[in-house]
Amino acid sequence: GAMHGCDAFDIIELLRLRELPIVPAAGLTDGYDGIAAVIDLVGLVLLTRDGRMPPGHDRLETRPHEVISELHDRAARLMRLTTYMNMARTVFAQGDPLTWLSGDYQSFLLTVRGMQFESIQVEHDTALFDRPEIDAIVVAKLGFCYRDFAAVRTAIQSRYSRNLAALREETFDILAQAHAEGRDLTDQEGESLRSSMVEFMFLPGERASFTAADIVDETGLEASRVEQVLRAFSTTFEPRASAERVGRDFLRGVNPLTKTSLVHDGAGKYLMMSTPIGADSFRLVAESALKPDATAWRRYDRARAQVSESLAVTRVAQILQTPAAHTNLRYYTPKSSDGFEVLNRHCQAPASAGDQTECDSLFLVQDVAICVEDAGQKSVADLA
Repeated sequence: GAMHGCDAFDIIELLRLRELPIVPAAGLTDGYDGIAAVIDLVGLVLLTRDGRMPPGHDRLETRPHEVISELHDRAARLMRLTTYMNMARTVFAQGDPLTWLSGDYQSFLLTVRGMQFESIQVEHDTALFDRPEIDAIVVAKLGFCYRDFAAVRTAIQSRYSRNLAALREETFDILAQAHAEGRDLTDQEGESLRSSMVEFMFLPGERASFTAADIVDETGLEASRVEQVLRAFSTTFEPRASAERVGRDFLRGVNPLTKTSLVHDGAGKYLMMSTPIGADSFRLVAESALKPDATAWRRYDRARAQVSESLAVTRVAQILQTPAAHTNLRYYTPKSSDGFEVLNRHCQAPASAGDQTECDSLFLVQDVAICVEDAGQKSVADLA
C-alpha cells in the first residue's frame, strides 16, 4: 500500500540513502538506526511486481520519499518480531542446543550483511581465482574471470559514488555562490538546484541506476564479459511470486539477494541493493557453476584446499606470533576400538596399531600444541 504507484528503483535507492551510513564510522554513532536488511526485504517485495512502475502512474508526479520512514519502521518491526520469535522458540524447546543454534543462525542470516571482512575476502578470492589454471575453467563456465568481476564491481561502486558526489557538490556550489554574492538564486540557478535535489534525494532511481554500456565505458572490458558479470549477479521482477511468501521466506533466512545483489528492470537498467556484487557470494556463484563438471570441480577443489590451508596457517601464525612447527603433518590416530595408549612412545608398529591421518599445521607454543585444520570455507547451509 505505502509503495503503490512509486518507481521501485526510487524506493530502493531512497532506502539505501536511509539505511546505509555515508561512511562506515557513521554507523557506529549513538542513535544510528540504519538496517541494511530493510533494503533487501522491501526490495524483494517490490520484485514481485510486473516491473519498476505500476501502470497508470507518472513517475515525476510521485513522492516516494514520503513513505521511506514508514517502510523502515514496518520492516524493522517485522525483523524484531522474528528475532523475538526465534528466541522464544529456544525457550519452549527447553534448552535443546540444536534449536538454539537454528534460531540464532536464522537471526544472523536475516540481519547481517557483509559476513566477511572485505580485506580478507579479497585476499582469499584473489589468491584462489586470479590464477591461470582457475581462470580457464571459470571463464568456460561463467563467461568471465575473477579480474573481470573485480573490475565491474569497482566500476559500479565508483560510478555510483562519483555521481552522488557530483550532485552534492553541484547543489553546494549553487547555494555557496549566491550566498557569497549576497543575492537570491536566479531562475536558472533555482531550476538547476531543484533538478539536482530531485535526482539526489527525491526521485533518485535513475541517478543510481546504470547500464552495461556504462560499465563498459568505465572498465574498457569487452561488452560480452560485462554483460555476463551483470547477468550472474542480478535478479529481475517476478510477478508470479507472492509478496507474502517472499517476505516470510526472507524472515526465516532465505534471501535470493545474498547471491545477486543487483536488480535488473528488464529494459537494460541495473540498480544496487544493500551490498556490492559478490559480497559473501562470488565463490558461491563460481562453485555453483563448476560443481556439475566433475573434472573442473576436482581441479578447482585442489586449488581451493591449497589456498585456504596456506592462508589459515599464515593467519594463525600471525595471531600466535609463532611460525608453524609442522605443516601438512601426517600422524597416527588410534583405531576406533583401541585407546590412545596403544600409540604411546613404546609402540613398535604404529602403522598396525593406528590409522594415518593429517592436519594442516601444528603450532607449538611453549608446552601447548595447537592443531589447525581448514574446512575449505564450506557453508553451513545453502544461501538461497
